[in-house]
This record gives sequence, C-alpha cells and structure tokens, in this order.
Amino acid sequence: MQIIKRMTFMLLAGVLVSQSCLGVELKRRAEVKMHELCLQLEYCMNQKPVYNLVKNMMVPGKDEKNGQTIDGILKEVKKNEALICDCGLLIAASTFLSPSELKPKKEKLADVQKHVKAFMADVQKHVKAFMAAQKAYFWLSLNKGSFKNGELLVNIYTKVLNNIASDAAVDAAIFENLNGEELQAGFKIKKWYFESVDPLIISRAIQIVQAKTDEKMDKATPLAEELKYYVNKSKMSKELKAAIIDVFGAS
Repeated sequence: MQIIKRMTFMLLAGVLVSQSCLGVELKRRAEVKMHELCLQLEYCMNQKPVYNLVKNMMVPGKDEKNGQTIDGILKEVKKNEALICDCGLLIAASTFLSPSELKPKKEKLADVQKHVKAFMADVQKHVKAFMAAQKAYFWLSLNKGSFKNGELLVNIYTKVLNNIASDAAVDAAIFENLNGEELQAGFKIKKWYFESVDPLIISRAIQIVQAKTDEKMDKATPLAEELKYYVNKSKMSKELKAAIIDVFGAS
C-alpha cells in the first residue's frame, strides 16, 4: 500500500511539474517571438524619412481598427504578448486544478495563439514592403542627391504589400523607376549595383538623413563616419563608394 501511495505521489508530481513547465515554456516562447516582432516593427517606425511616407499604409482588405498599419500591428503584438504570457503563467500556476478546470484556460491560450499566427503574416508583409521602400529611398536619393519622390516610394510599398515579391522583383521595380527620364539628372544607377550594397549601409544612410533633418549633428557625424567605414570596407565600385559618401557621408 505504501509503495502504491509513493508511486501515485511520484506520478502526480510528474504531472504537476510537466504542467508547470508547459506554462513557463509557452510564456518564454511567446516573449521571444513577440519581442522579435516588436523589434522589426519598431525598426520600421524609427526610420522616420521612410516611415512618415508609409505610416498610413494598410494590408489590403483590412482596416485600422484591426491594427493593420505598422503602428496598429505593433499595438496588437504587444496586446497579444501580454495575453499569451498571462495564459502561460496561469497554466504554470494551475498545478492543482482539475483537468476540467484547466481545459478552458488551455483553450483560451490556443485561441490567442491562433490569432497571433493570423496577424503575423501581416507583420511580415509590412516589414518586406518597408525594406523595399527603404531601398528605393536610398537609391532615389543617391540618383538625385536628395529624396523628392514620395509618391514613387509609396507605389513601391503598395506593390510589395499587395503581393510579396522576391528581392529580385523588388530590385527590378526600383530600377525601372530609376530609369525614368525624371530621375536621370543625377548619379546613374546600374542594376548590378543593387547586389553590392549591404542593407546595413542603406539603414545607416537613412539614419543620417533623419539626423540631419532633425539638425542633430552630434548623431549625424558619428553615423557618417560609421557609414564611410562600411562603404570603404565593402567590395563596391569606386564610383559607387564615392557617390554614397558624397551624398550621405558629407557633413
């Protein structure tokens, strides 16, 4: 009898530990995934020269109440992060609940997770579209010496948002627009240049534009030095290096 009691206690302890670990693990996974999504969306929002042009763009067929602008999705992510973490902690703390009492809590967690998966696709659409718009901003600025065509950038953002295109398709769309007569006055862009510029260089260039626009030279100067370092270290052509430093790196 004593042996049976011990075995029962050990089995029960195993179930309780397993249940508790499940809740903690769900909470941990949610925190990691949601933090990653938040970083991606906040990166977009912090690139003000581009973000200010596309901040009202929404995933097709959605409305702002559903949180489908970049800012709206970020709020949705944070709200669901709290829900998932709360559910995970609830399950972890519910070690003495009966299966019937625990079931609705697990069902609630499953519903939240299902909702998260549904809008995660929209997050990726926005991030993909934003990176394309950021690339367009960089090349258009380089071609003209400054950025002046917001409508063109919004069109590129819209195309990518409506149909997730490959990187090659995005490059082709940007190059097609760069090839227009109204953009030929400045530096001549060659299609193969797209492959040689690291996204980090593009990001730094736009951060410099933002700092100069805000007249924060204490930020612009070190960013410009960092940009020059990355540019000179790259395998880009001398012509392209000189153009990037001239347009973005000059104080």
